[in-house]
Amino acid sequence: YISEGFTLIQGYGLTETSSAISVDERNNIKIGSSGKLLENVEVKIENKDKNGIGEIFVKSDNVFPCKDEWFDTGDLGKLEDGKVFVLGRTKDVIVLENGKKVFPQELEEMINKIRGVKESLVYGDKLNSGKIIISAKIVADESSKDYVENQVMLFSQELETYKQIRNIYYVDKIEK
Repeated sequence: YISEGFTLIQGYGLTETSSAISVDERNNIKIGSSGKLLENVEVKIENKDKNGIGEIFVKSDNVFPCKDEWFDTGDLGKLEDGKVFVLGRTKDVIVLENGKKVFPQELEEMINKIRGVKESLVYGDKLNSGKIIISAKIVADESSKDYVENQVMLFSQELETYKQIRNIYYVDKIEK
């Protein structure tokens, strides 16, 4: 992205990796990606779901020493065409009773694009029966709430059944 003389590129790294793991290539940017793996950096995705999303592990000379060769980043993502897509944190994933995984960040990004939404929080709501359903807390303009609810239900219907948002709660503030 070029703006007023500055070129901005996206990358991905952690303190423990002593810098970047991947960086966007100026002429080969893929939306949603944190870029191509740097030279001498290896990434593997463990415990993948059917969409190839799993836990990101990295191996390189610049990685903080750990017990085995691979460093667990604590992030969830996928590799696609040599590019890294970071999609959330392993601690934030919602694991349903059937073992299926829901990534809240993915749904929050969709909700946050809706006109009138200020912020959202998607979480697993455990029912008395033990079943977990996907719910959302949303901070929205008072005048937009009907529109927001309609939009959430519309995009939710397009998702796999287990990912569909079943409850919406409007709140004044998200407390995490």
